[in-house]
Amino acid sequence: MSLNPNTTSPTPPQCASELQMFQRNSNVFRANVLFNFIVESLTLWASVAFCLVLYKRSFFSKSCTFLIYVNLIVINLHQWNYAFIQGWSLQRALVHSDQPCSIMFTEYECFQWYTNSIFSRLLLLFMSCALTLDNFITLLIPRLTSSYASGIMLSFAAVLAAFAQCSYMTHDGPNNNIQANCFQRLNRDIDGLKMQIYMYLIVVAVCVVLNAILLITKYLMSKITKANYDVNDKIEKKEAVNTAGAISIVVMCQMVFSTAYTISVVYLINNGKDFDPRYLSNFVLWCYTYTLSAFSFPVGLLIFTRVILNRRHQSITTMRNQTETIDSHFEKLGKEWGCSPPTRKITPIEK
Repeated sequence: MSLNPNTTSPTPPQCASELQMFQRNSNVFRANVLFNFIVESLTLWASVAFCLVLYKRSFFSKSCTFLIYVNLIVINLHQWNYAFIQGWSLQRALVHSDQPCSIMFTEYECFQWYTNSIFSRLLLLFMSCALTLDNFITLLIPRLTSSYASGIMLSFAAVLAAFAQCSYMTHDGPNNNIQANCFQRLNRDIDGLKMQIYMYLIVVAVCVVLNAILLITKYLMSKITKANYDVNDKIEKKEAVNTAGAISIVVMCQMVFSTAYTISVVYLINNGKDFDPRYLSNFVLWCYTYTLSAFSFPVGLLIFTRVILNRRHQSITTMRNQTETIDSHFEKLGKEWGCSPPTRKITPIEK
């Protein structure tokens, strides 16, 4: 029996139906837990690997670097919050596999974890938007001095936005329903559920549009910088354009995975009758692609930094080859004219 905090008497336990028992003991559910645990572990590994790379070399502005570190913390909190929810659900399913009155969760014991899941998911989205806004500033004003303060302000704004939207989405509080895990609430009002899903979609859509505009701007600026003969300005703009473009591509990949979940859930809500009811609930778990969205962030950044390092190496090699070619050219001229080739001298500056 569970105690309802809104009453003075204990609430009788609700038992799982035969259908729910099948879903809880399904290998489809167990395979999903294992798959996501692997993804979450790889996310942590990729995050640590990228942090080590970023510690050794600077690739981004100060504000962008701060936002990336915060984003890495957020995505790993999301991953391990979801891992705990699914692990707890699997543990209860294994221990109470033949006990229908003990295998399910109540909303009262799950509601805090359910809220944490929504908040971490929203924060993941809003932090992506914060990175996008920082990219706009970096791309359009490359010579603007970057600071950690702007990164802190954007992070704080993302936290406030996620908290406000999470509070709105969970204001109804828990009820007496039972659920298979602390991620899904059963017997929800369909219209209310769709409204929540569309709220995710709106945030994703705004972020996608901003990044699309940013990528187009990047392309146009790359064309403009070709006619610029100020070397320092050209290098600054090129680095800003490349960095902003890379971050935008990574964020766009995140949004693709996030959108896949939203579209899949809406489709299952509207066409649930076309699926075997024994597997429908677990299909929703397989549609949850936010774990892949989180995983794509550190992996995408690792790939980007590797590309940048390779390009730097190629540029250095090209410059060395050009220098050797120039030296050999002057040496050849010197032999033809019967004089020694010019030598490079460094004139000391008198103090």
